[in-house]
Amino acid sequence: MSKHWLLGVLPLVLAVRVSAQEKGRPVEQALAEFRALYALPEGEVLKRVSPPFSDTRLIYYRHHDSTQAEAIPGGPQSMFFHWQDGKLRRHGMHFTTATGADLRTILRMLAEIYPHEVEGDREVLRTGIKGDFILRVGTPADKVVARLQAIVKDEIPLKMEFCEVGRRVFVARGRFDFKPLGKDRDQIEIYGETLNKDPNIGGGGSGDFNTFLQWVSMWIEQPVVSGVEDPPKGTLRWHYNQGDPVTPKAKDAELVLKNLTTQTGLTFDKETRKVRVLFVEPAN
Repeated sequence: MSKHWLLGVLPLVLAVRVSAQEKGRPVEQALAEFRALYALPEGEVLKRVSPPFSDTRLIYYRHHDSTQAEAIPGGPQSMFFHWQDGKLRRHGMHFTTATGADLRTILRMLAEIYPHEVEGDREVLRTGIKGDFILRVGTPADKVVARLQAIVKDEIPLKMEFCEVGRRVFVARGRFDFKPLGKDRDQIEIYGETLNKDPNIGGGGSGDFNTFLQWVSMWIEQPVVSGVEDPPKGTLRWHYNQGDPVTPKAKDAELVLKNLTTQTGLTFDKETRKVRVLFVEPAN
């Protein structure tokens, strides 16, 4: 944490503290009220807190994400939390649309079911679902899906079912040998025709090798699975590039995978394999 970051945050934290006190309680009390409201009851695997939200939500957001709050003062449309050992831990936020996160986003955040692993009715999959979600850590994906289906049944009646089906997939093979593209690009660059001129612009993430392949799959919108006998250990970092200027081939599968081969030494072969897919349809 840099001094510059701290200096930029302190006035905002102070403003939040004053705002909470003006409402008749100190910020510590507001945060305690928020944690109590978002606590997951014993025996529950998933719960939703629906709008209108308590004013303690904005206080929590500004207190824990001061830098983000400077850019987006109104806060996210949806927040995702993990519940473990009786404690609430922030997992992610969704800012994109006022209608709430869509079903594919929610499934990825709650059950690690990625968009390319979900098929079904397009309108249903695009429907926004408002609210914040609290998930008990360690809950199997099928139980998360069943509980989510029950939570939203009155506004979006759904039928969600896992099936093993044959699909064309890319299989990663070889020995992982990371070769950065430059001193300013010490992470794996996921791109098609061109890189972003500024390596700090664009999305991305970090995680293990299988998570990396899932993010590649999201980018090219086709499944990429591991056939690597000795996958890399530890945490990898990666970065999405739309290109400069934005190019329609930014997500071209053949180009993206060719560029990944240059950086990682891995090859990607297309095969037909059985994969797990979550099918989503209207219940009626």
